[in-house]
Amino acid sequence: MTANVTHEVMLTNKKCVNKQQQASFGLTDDHITYVDNIGLHKDVLEPWQQLVDAARKAGFDLALASGFRSFDRQQYIWNAKMCGERPVLDDDGCISDVASLSSLDKIKRIMRWSALPGTSRHHWGTDVDVYDRASVPDNYCPQLVANEYIGNGPFAPMSQWLKEFLSEADSPAFMLPYTEDNNGIKPEPWHLSYLPVAKQYQTIWSLELLQKHLNESDIIDKTIILSSIDALYEQFIKDSINPMAANVKLSECREKI
Repeated sequence: MTANVTHEVMLTNKKCVNKQQQASFGLTDDHITYVDNIGLHKDVLEPWQQLVDAARKAGFDLALASGFRSFDRQQYIWNAKMCGERPVLDDDGCISDVASLSSLDKIKRIMRWSALPGTSRHHWGTDVDVYDRASVPDNYCPQLVANEYIGNGPFAPMSQWLKEFLSEADSPAFMLPYTEDNNGIKPEPWHLSYLPVAKQYQTIWSLELLQKHLNESDIIDKTIILSSIDALYEQFIKDSINPMAANVKLSECREKI
């Protein structure tokens, strides 16, 4: 291999890595394919359809409430909550009055339910929010709150089926990344992640790069966020980017995919 060819290969590899790094923070949608205006990573389309087919056989119409979300979109949601244009929920899922909170406490309150831009698994296109379209009227808008997925909630039967089905070794390699409340992100029974592809972005993502992108962003209270980033990482981000359950399931039955 000549020196010129070696140099070109190195440049190509560097470009690929940079693209993947951008994708891990939602800074590009080159890896995304859109289905009914909802974005999925191109390598998630087939396993998603397999999951939809399995759900249909079980009597559910598994549908997407959301998929890919860019850094800019996450920042818009974040800023709207910080400035009071969107509601902020308390631990019980009720609208919270955050006017009296310090900026840092408001940031933590928001992060219980909404990811900091650059830390959302939705940036990867591997993660989706789902509901059972067959259990509600056509004009129903999913709220993505716990009461819809437990007890007598309309999506409770589907949610229970998902937990059982995804535990089977031959099911598509989706998992529920947010199942426990450890004072970080609240449990999200509607949130699925496709592990084989998500793991690629988990490997690339870094706190150092997050700080860089946040510093270049227009996020509200940037200075406070960056000065508190280590503590925020430990409480909210670390287990979101790389939840232990994902590693367990991959090591048990998914490394071959």
